[in-house]
Amino acid sequence: MIHSQIGQLFNVNPCYTGEIEGNLNNPSETYKGAINIEFEPSGNFKINTQILKNSVSGKQELESIQIKASQGKISNISFSKNIDISDVTDNLPLPFNLKLHIEAFEFEHNLDTEVKYWIFPLTNFIADFIQEYSDLNYPYQAEAIKAKFFPHRLINFRLRNNQCWIEPLSDYEERKKKLISGEICCTITSIMVGEIDSMSINSDDINKDFTFNLLNVLGLATGTQIQASWIEFRDANYQLIKRIHWNIQPIQYTKGHVAIKGNDLKPNSGIGHLLEKSLSSIDFNKPHLQNSLTYNILGGNPNQYLEFRKINFILALDMLSRFYGYERQDLKEGLENSEIDTINGYLNNASRQIQSLANDAKAAGNFDKSQIIGKIADRTKQIPVSIDRSFGLTVVKLIKHFNLLDSDIITEYYGDNHRDFARVLSYYRGAIIHEGYFNFDSEDYNFEDVVRVLKHLHDILIRLNLIMLEYRGHYITPISNSPKLVNWVNVSTLASELGYK
Repeated sequence: MIHSQIGQLFNVNPCYTGEIEGNLNNPSETYKGAINIEFEPSGNFKINTQILKNSVSGKQELESIQIKASQGKISNISFSKNIDISDVTDNLPLPFNLKLHIEAFEFEHNLDTEVKYWIFPLTNFIADFIQEYSDLNYPYQAEAIKAKFFPHRLINFRLRNNQCWIEPLSDYEERKKKLISGEICCTITSIMVGEIDSMSINSDDINKDFTFNLLNVLGLATGTQIQASWIEFRDANYQLIKRIHWNIQPIQYTKGHVAIKGNDLKPNSGIGHLLEKSLSSIDFNKPHLQNSLTYNILGGNPNQYLEFRKINFILALDMLSRFYGYERQDLKEGLENSEIDTINGYLNNASRQIQSLANDAKAAGNFDKSQIIGKIADRTKQIPVSIDRSFGLTVVKLIKHFNLLDSDIITEYYGDNHRDFARVLSYYRGAIIHEGYFNFDSEDYNFEDVVRVLKHLHDILIRLNLIMLEYRGHYITPISNSPKLVNWVNVSTLASELGYK
């Protein structure tokens, strides 16, 4: 297989050694000693120190840290100020391991050369990398002519018109096997590489110039949450210039629903196309989209309880509905004025009849009952009965906003005037929110119906997210686990194709 030279040179297990000096407050004291920073398979780092303790013990506040690396320079250290050394023996002086909580730091190796590439190490990213050759200016180790006759392992896309790609590590297959088997729960599998152009490599500018939100997009495609615990920069000769590390909490790999496998020979499809289209979306960096992607990924884990999965889909759809203004529905929409007048007449008549019951109770001396019934009569007139907050109607409005036709197809499938798509969604939401679980021992919930509605909601949410990300190509629907175009549901689609059999 053909790998870029950057991929060949990438070090998944960097290690930093040197000397550390820490300054304490109350009382003021300085610690000095050796430090070793090692990395776990997830990309997170652990700190080992050997400090010579002088006199202070107990809970202390760390004012500052300086680390002098054996090679290069370590700077911009973000750390937790609170440390506890109360368990250290009083036999002084004595070397001991100072438990530091460093949250982030930078390693600079050679700032005299010009930056050409940035690299993210991706944890838990599993995809189909095989694709046809494309005439792109990658730093290939093999000859370009050779690449034309062999499949290579790069998922390519463009960021700000700069060439980018995702490449598996040389031992990708072994890491993939260990993840899927559960032998390890989190590990770096691949790298995302891009040309840097005019982007800043200062830590204060990283969140502005680099698209960390692409990690959520990769999660939607692969069915598991993807992380990057550092970013590094290299020159035109692929030599290291700088790394910025973050000690984030590793997320366990889950074999969720794979919506897009990787490279796809179908037109306008595949992860590379998804990434490129996502970057052009006006919603890309908006919280409503990014959070709905997270809920979508979490809900797609088949090993979780049905209730947990359903609540994640509900949260995502509720969030999107609020953003697009469908949190409440005006039930009068679509009604003629004459129909509205007729409904108001019925409500007024009902209020008068209920009030007559209140008057009868009062005449009989039952004042408490009279007040209760009178309150009900008032509510009949006062409550805006045409305003509703039904989850089902919210979802129907939302999906019609995106020109999805699912609700009409399923409502026709149910047939019964007392059961339609909106009511079914609201009914199952109520089970989760108010009861906390589906009681399949009762006659209230049918397991097969709950599962088919769950899969359908998942599919709807995937399509909504893909549309918001400007992707219109092929994806794998969780309903049938088969490839479909994003707009595959049309007026000719049968309810059975949506899982309702």
